[in-house]
Amino acid sequence: MKNKILAGVCLLGLFAAAGATGIWPDGSAMDAWFADKSPVDEAKLGRQYFASQMLGAKANVPELQTKPLQLAIDWIASQGGGVLVLGPGVWNTSALFFKPGVHLKLEKGAVLRGPEDGSVVPRGMTHFVGHSFVYTLALINADACNGFTIYGEGTIDGNGKKSWIDFWKKRKTVKGFKDWDIPRPRNIYVSNSRDVRISGVTIKDSHFWTVQFYKCERVKVDNVRITAPGHKTPPAAPSSDAIDLDAVKDAHVEIRDEMTATEIDKMERRISKNVYEKHKLPLTSISIYAMNTSTEETKAIRAKVNEIVMGFEGVLQTHGFRADPEERTITMDIILDFDVKDRKAVFENIRAALQKAFPDYTLQLTLDIDF
Repeated sequence: MKNKILAGVCLLGLFAAAGATGIWPDGSAMDAWFADKSPVDEAKLGRQYFASQMLGAKANVPELQTKPLQLAIDWIASQGGGVLVLGPGVWNTSALFFKPGVHLKLEKGAVLRGPEDGSVVPRGMTHFVGHSFVYTLALINADACNGFTIYGEGTIDGNGKKSWIDFWKKRKTVKGFKDWDIPRPRNIYVSNSRDVRISGVTIKDSHFWTVQFYKCERVKVDNVRITAPGHKTPPAAPSSDAIDLDAVKDAHVEIRDEMTATEIDKMERRISKNVYEKHKLPLTSISIYAMNTSTEETKAIRAKVNEIVMGFEGVLQTHGFRADPEERTITMDIILDFDVKDRKAVFENIRAALQKAFPDYTLQLTLDIDF
């Protein structure tokens, strides 16, 4: 199956761009932790504990191994910390809650797989889509875990196909349906932590956002592959963002789809340098969206869509626009002013106007809010 590769942008200071030289955009030297590209130093993480040898945890069985794996995490924490090692095989689990000093290693051939049914994952207070509220938690959760490290050559598989199918069905049949109206666990949620590193692993098929960092400082993600199915291989994984930064300053940029990787890299460096020089603010990330303007047809569609959407009161901007005349789809985010009283009504009126203008297109619209 062909996948779309979800490109995660470097966290905290454009590590991917600046790391090549070890210099931040302001010209200052990057500290050793960020500049260091060497593999994870396992000796510094403490003793390794193999899940297969602890408290009855088993790979390659259909039963969820949540209880024995969580007991292993808690026991390692009680011993002063260390590394929970998952060996080759499929480890089925629901939500796991890591403790300070406990890390995760996935050996080659190891798959930590979430439940197909998102409702199996417990609900709890979390920060998500700009709000703190009770919602489905993540497969891997780590709060106040300074130095938390996930590494190895294994895979974290959200197993989200069932919820993707449910999502697209309800999106078409339920009026006012929102992204979070069904239980959709994220793969990884790390909060209130610093010096966090994810290295080497593959992260795939999340029910919702793939990796989220909330109120974290000094985060490094390296040699990681993040994938999920695109619209050409349905069911597509909706809102399966690779890396989401929450309560971390970032920037949003749209680019032409014919730009080369070299041009994008130069643009990122120029933006971060200019923002720092003007505001003395180092950018923590730049989110890149491609807008397809390579044909006259898509240019005309974009112009018409903008004319319609921006004609509604309370619309601040749109982003993430993409029209696919071949598949007859239009995808975009619509940002409404936070002061709009009935945002849902405005959003549905926009949808109706666009559908009238493009009756043979499937609209994939996301309501965003200017917080």
